[in-house]
Amino acid sequence: MAEAQELAVKAATSTWDDVRLWGAVAISIFSLVWSERNRRVTEKATIHLRQQTVRLEEFRTGVKAPLVEALKDCDDKALEAEAVARSGQTMKQLSQGIQDLNRSVIQALAKVEARLTDANRSDFANGDNWLDDFDDLQDKILAGFNEASNTVNSDPNRMHALLKVANHLRQLRNVTIQRIDAETKAITTSHIQNKK
Repeated sequence: MAEAQELAVKAATSTWDDVRLWGAVAISIFSLVWSERNRRVTEKATIHLRQQTVRLEEFRTGVKAPLVEALKDCDDKALEAEAVARSGQTMKQLSQGIQDLNRSVIQALAKVEARLTDANRSDFANGDNWLDDFDDLQDKILAGFNEASNTVNSDPNRMHALLKVANHLRQLRNVTIQRIDAETKAITTSHIQNKK
C-alpha cells in the first residue's frame, strides 16, 4: 500500500511538474508572439513618422519658405501703398510714385502666383487649388491701382483706392498663410487620422 501511495504522489508531482513546464512554454511562446507584434507595430509607426517628417520638411522648403518670401514682398508693397496714400501730397505729385508702385506690385504678385503654382504642382502639398483666392484678390488689387491712377477721380478717392490696395495685399497674405498653416497641421496630424 505504501508503494501505491508513493506512485500516486510521484504521478501527482510529475503531472504538476508537466503543467508548470507546459505553462512556462506557453508563456514563453505568448511572450515571443507579443514581442514580434510590438516590433511590427513599432516598425510601422517609425516608417510612417519618417515619411511624415520627410513630407513636412519638403513642404517647408519647397512650398512654405518660397511662398512666405514672396508674400513678404506683398507686405512691403502694402506698407508702401499706405505710405503713399497717407503722405499728404496731391495725387498729381505722386503719380510717378503710384506708377512705380503699381509695377512693383505686379512683380510681387507674379512671384506669389509662381509660388502658388508650384504649390499646386508639389507632391508635398495637398490639392491643386492654391490659386483659388489669388485670382480674385489680384483683380481687386489691380482694379485699385486703376482707380488710384485715374486722374478723373478726386484725390480722396484715389487715396482710398490705394488704401484698398494695401488691404487686399494683406488679405492675400492672410489667406495664403492660413492655407499654409492648415496644410502644415494636416501633415503633422496625419498619423492621428491614420490610427482611427
